[in-house]
Amino acid sequence: MSGLDTPLTPLRFLARAAEVHPNRVAVLDGARRWTWAEFAHEVTVLAQALRRSGIGPGDRVAFLGTNSAELLAAHFAVPLVRAVLVALNTRQPGGDRVHL
Repeated sequence: MSGLDTPLTPLRFLARAAEVHPNRVAVLDGARRWTWAEFAHEVTVLAQALRRSGIGPGDRVAFLGTNSAELLAAHFAVPLVRAVLVALNTRQPGGDRVHL
């Protein structure tokens, strides 16, 4: 890999999409639509809230919810603060167990 190559991580993908296509629709959740710029902003706001709450590198962050725009934002915001997301889906079958 040359010095000009930058690995395309999920966080770099989000930053690049917001930079190159800020007004294109990125997230559809029911009637809600977020552009790439709006989605990147939501991710940043959530990451800042996590930091203010004392979440930091290596911490685990549990998110209990449905498949939603908020859960998608958490998939980016939690790694942004270098923490680990533990997504707990309310639609997970009852026989499946999560051990923390």
